[in-house]
Amino acid sequence: MRTPRIHILTPITGADAYDPSQFAEMVGSSAQVSCSAIARGPASIENAADEVMAGPEILRSCLALAADGVDAIVIDCFGDPGVAAARELLSIPVVGPGQSSLHRAATLADRFGVVTILDSVLPLIRDMGLRAGLSGRLCSVRALGIPVLALEGEHFMQALREQALAAVRDDGAEALILGCTGMFGVSERLSAYLSGETGNYIPVVDPISSAVLDAVTLARLGLSHSKRTSIDPPARTRESILAIR
Repeated sequence: MRTPRIHILTPITGADAYDPSQFAEMVGSSAQVSCSAIARGPASIENAADEVMAGPEILRSCLALAADGVDAIVIDCFGDPGVAAARELLSIPVVGPGQSSLHRAATLADRFGVVTILDSVLPLIRDMGLRAGLSGRLCSVRALGIPVLALEGEHFMQALREQALAAVRDDGAEALILGCTGMFGVSERLSAYLSGETGNYIPVVDPISSAVLDAVTLARLGLSHSKRTSIDPPARTRESILAIR
């Protein structure tokens, strides 16, 4: 079987793309991972307006990646910007970390929560839970009050620990999701902290890791989104996207 090519597309301009080596241990020999960021768009995505601004470049990039022969694309943002539209344009899998991690958490616990960046994102995440059919199990959505480009250092980790513990103790969450892909790399530390504080193992789902592994699985199984759901748009739509500057 040919090794599938998985591409991680970062839909902001204010941060560098991942280094593929960050996913080498995770995917092993099951896939080849490549990474890039959009050339134009918002510095970060922290509200619905940012998502709309990122959309045209996400779609142009996805069309180019598919033409280059990648087997699956992961959009590197918890809000899954452009995922539904890209699925209409493409036949290869397009995976969103938000949807992936919500469904992942639902396999791990009856009730789960999300700890995200800012209050402006809370309505978007609640809506994601509703659209995923999981709003009855999404018992907690909390914000750190820290923007995407400041998710680093002890200040960030302290705020994350406080809100995550409150989600478990006060809101009844039995598993947690990191509500921003900019929190990549802290899930194991947070799980260990929560497990120590509560005396029970509390799984913490890293959204970009979940999405990458979903993309690998879909590519290796030869599966993609239904074209009765993500219906191909007319040719003029594709032409218009490519013409936007």
